[in-house]
Parts: sequence; structure tokens; C-alpha cells
Amino acid sequence: MSLIPFVTSWRSERGHVVDPVAVYGAECVMSAVAYTVLQKVIDAAHGPTSGLRTTLGNDPKPKLSASGYVVAVPIAFVSRGLTVVIFVAVALSWFIPDRRLQDYIESPEGQEDLARNSGE
Repeated sequence: MSLIPFVTSWRSERGHVVDPVAVYGAECVMSAVAYTVLQKVIDAAHGPTSGLRTTLGNDPKPKLSASGYVVAVPIAFVSRGLTVVIFVAVALSWFIPDRRLQDYIESPEGQEDLARNSGE
């Protein structure tokens, strides 16, 4: 995660030239992979019968984000503008809230699961 400020600064200094845009995309791919690993670790910590696993199921947003970034990197060598559009689209998709998680946290099962896993 410490590469984010460096790559963002480098990209803004150089403008929309190919190398910084492609490197920024590669950095976003690495962040998406790290998020997916974190999500799997949290899921495993809650156990196989967790309501959290049932609630979230097969969440497509992280996979679609990583796929968008993977597609954007080679496109950066052809069309930097299209690559930036992909980056913005992926970022905007994360502003759409996932009501499933909020509903689970507010449910009695979610409260019980949170209490059990927080050490209370």
C-alpha cells in the first residue's frame, strides 16, 4: 500500500503518458489482489457456517474491479484515455453501497457473530 502515494504522484507529474498510467494500473491490480486476500482471511476467521459467508456469498465487485484493472494495463499502451475511464468506472463502482452487509450487521445473527468474534 505504500506505493499508492508514490505512483499517484509520479502519474500526476508525468501526465497521461503510457508508463505512469500502466504502472498505476499494475499497482491497482496488486491492491485488488490484497483486498481479495484480506476478504478471504476475514471470511475464514468467521468459520464455514458464518452468516457473513452466507450473506456476502460470491461478491462480484472485487473480482470485477481486479478484472477491470487487469484489462486496463495493456490498454494503457493503446489508449491512455480509455484506461483512465476504466479506472474511474472501477472507483465509482465502490461508491454503490452493498446493503447485504449492512443488513447482516444490523440483524440479530450479525450482532451475535460480531460479539463472538470481537472477544466479548
